[in-house]
Amino acid sequence: MNSQMTHFYSPTVKELLQLPIFHNCKLIAGSGGLDHLVTGTNQTDDANYLSWVSAGELMISTLSSICNDPLQMKAYIPNLASKNLSGFCIKAHNYLNGIVPTYMIQQANELNFPLIELPTDAQFSLINTAIADELTNRRTMMLRNTLQVNQMLTQTITEGANLDKIAQTISALSEGSILIVDTINDLHSLYLRESDEEELKNLPEPMKLNIIISQAEHFELKSGQSSYGYLYVYKPNSKAKIPPELMRQILAAVPLVITREQSLRQSSSSMFASFLFHLLTDPIRDEQEETARAAEFGLTLQDNHMLLHLRFLGSSNHVDYSHSFQSTLLLGRLRSTFTKLSLNVHIVDYNRKLVILLSAPSKVDSFQNVRSYLPDLFRSFDMEYPNLKLVCGSSCIHAGLNGLIQANKEAEMSLKTSIALSKIFVCYEELGLMRLIHAADPDAECISFISETIGPLIENDKAKHS
Repeated sequence: MNSQMTHFYSPTVKELLQLPIFHNCKLIAGSGGLDHLVTGTNQTDDANYLSWVSAGELMISTLSSICNDPLQMKAYIPNLASKNLSGFCIKAHNYLNGIVPTYMIQQANELNFPLIELPTDAQFSLINTAIADELTNRRTMMLRNTLQVNQMLTQTITEGANLDKIAQTISALSEGSILIVDTINDLHSLYLRESDEEELKNLPEPMKLNIIISQAEHFELKSGQSSYGYLYVYKPNSKAKIPPELMRQILAAVPLVITREQSLRQSSSSMFASFLFHLLTDPIRDEQEETARAAEFGLTLQDNHMLLHLRFLGSSNHVDYSHSFQSTLLLGRLRSTFTKLSLNVHIVDYNRKLVILLSAPSKVDSFQNVRSYLPDLFRSFDMEYPNLKLVCGSSCIHAGLNGLIQANKEAEMSLKTSIALSKIFVCYEELGLMRLIHAADPDAECISFISETIGPLIENDKAKHS
């Protein structure tokens, strides 16, 4: 039997001592060996006992066959330890006058070999049954978990299971909460147990994630030399620990899901990215045709649009994964935040920066509070994801295809200003006279600029009739 699998379904001596049958028993020596695995019991009470023992067994005996042989008695503990038994339960009442020899206690401590004294009313048959039941329960659990993992693998390959489904399955196996971070597609899936959901319910999601990440057991999701993300297991049940071989199967399955999602996204995202930058940079010969193509991607050109250009100035390398990890969480936050504001969101990677297109029907005032909200939002992102060193430039709000083209110019200029001034966020309205130079409608922009800058003075003069 594979030793790692044996470790999973075999309890330790310490775990066995927590069973009700051992409540009146006493560990009198060998506490350093409480992590020994118990694979079964042995009740051989024969002078030739060494011929009948196996590694991992817990010996249970009264020593009736050797109690009158001093040499055999003094060799007993060292012999059991040399055969790698897990420990010795001794019932001293019948043949040792209720006293465990001092030298046995000393030997057990020196060899880190658990020596457990049983009470006078202990029944070997009940102890044996309790241990056998524990081993059976663990083996049943292992079989159940193996079947679940195999089912998950089959579903992953044949039916296209997603990260949410896999997180739920792993949670059922480990009895812990699960976080899967997909650094390839900038996604994450969080499945919380009810107790953890209750404990964390009043915390914002970034804080929940930070708590889980800092306290969870984590595994890197790799295929060959490529990293696909991370799996975090938060507060698992120690008795339901997933054995290493099953965990390896899980860690092999998750990258398959990520790769499938990557393929789907690359096909769709690359096509949309190509189309978007065609709109923004190429001469438009047939606006009606472009409008129809945009609709196929879920983009209504007649809507109001705002563009954000986002760049990460923090260094990224294959040794430090914090950059890719934080960018994954950030992009997930961006999507969820803007979606909750009733905005349509498209994010594409272009020329070492991210272009975020926000859209909403012109009749719906979804942008009402967005502009004032954005600076604080990105400052909070900068504090939550410090390794990214993000900078962002934002356009004004424009409608239609021509407005979208103008928004791209404004966002690009705002980003350059953000980098030059080392500011986290710059909106086009902050650019002052530069707005007049690059405005799509200079006359309207001049009127707006005058209103913003000296408008209060004009109103004051009017009020004073000066």
